[in-house]
Amino acid sequence: MGKAKSGIENALLGLSKKYKMNLDFDFLDTGYAMLNMVMGGGLPMGKMIEIFSPSAYGKTTVVLSICKNLCREGHKVIYIDAEGSINQLVEDMGFYKEGLIWDEEHPDRPFVIFQTSYFEDIEEILEKTVPKYDEDGNPMDSDFRLVVIDSVAMLSPREYRGDAGEKDGISIASKQPGVVAKLMTAFCRKFNGYKTAYNMSFFFINQMRADVSGSFVKDVNKTTGGMALTYAEDIRLKLVARKGGGEEKKVITTGAGEKQEIITGREVGITAIKNKLTFGGIVLPLYVMYGKGISNLAALRYILPKKTIVKDGKQVPCIERTGSWSTLNLPSKSIRCNGDKMLKDALRENAQEAFSLIDPEVDFNLLVEEDTSGDYEDE
Repeated sequence: MGKAKSGIENALLGLSKKYKMNLDFDFLDTGYAMLNMVMGGGLPMGKMIEIFSPSAYGKTTVVLSICKNLCREGHKVIYIDAEGSINQLVEDMGFYKEGLIWDEEHPDRPFVIFQTSYFEDIEEILEKTVPKYDEDGNPMDSDFRLVVIDSVAMLSPREYRGDAGEKDGISIASKQPGVVAKLMTAFCRKFNGYKTAYNMSFFFINQMRADVSGSFVKDVNKTTGGMALTYAEDIRLKLVARKGGGEEKKVITTGAGEKQEIITGREVGITAIKNKLTFGGIVLPLYVMYGKGISNLAALRYILPKKTIVKDGKQVPCIERTGSWSTLNLPSKSIRCNGDKMLKDALRENAQEAFSLIDPEVDFNLLVEEDTSGDYEDE
């Protein structure tokens, strides 16, 4: 006969279910090598994460790329669009073509978008969608693995809007400073427990603070919404300018009939200035393609030179560089390339084999956005 459990053992068992006494956590693959590395192995479950940068560095594109890959893998995501500006971006990135966006006619789709910039509305959304309990009333893993708030800078209390039937809201002239910071403090205190109880994560997109002259404040890591989020979050990511970072451009014809060269993608650096899960402070290159996602092909150019392969009985780098010339060493062949463009083309043409040198199980078609657009049709 088994040993009978003591009163304290039964108490601990019940409390462990009620209060999630589990120190293990899972990583979900973001689909992007650099993002996985900077966060310590992927998107961690049960954590609060913030990403910020100067304007137009690609924060929303980065986070939507993560969301897209999670949804492809069958995970549900709530995206709260406080700026009301992702309509065209989700279309350009293929969310509709791949049948990912939830609506009344497709209740089984995984990507749910709400558009509101009021704290109270977000509170209602989270209270009605995230919590999940077993038959004994103990919290279970939520159906939603990730909640994104884009962006913190645009959040306000509902009283500034004014409810239907009321005269107006509160005038902007009477708006008191510090209100958003106080509400963010309350938000973090209430919903910080959600991440552990329901094993899901929050991703906050934030903006850098500027002084009245328009220059960034002396503390270059200071963001909007007060300090509560900075204290509560587990990972704090920042996109930074990368010295020598390249840009991808194309020539377009404007409405006035002129031909102009525009930037369609840029290389930035991503770093975790705070990370409770692994080392922080390391800057990794990230190539953001506006309106498409993140290029893993660019990541290959940085990872493969540090990997080796056996060729003719000796270990050689997967990418050998001599001046402007490069040699791409693959299991099946070696390719000589003159210049970065030729190397990039060689990587694109042999991407599946190149990715296999990093991870033999990788599915290339789920990773490289520019080669998968248009491959899906809406239902």
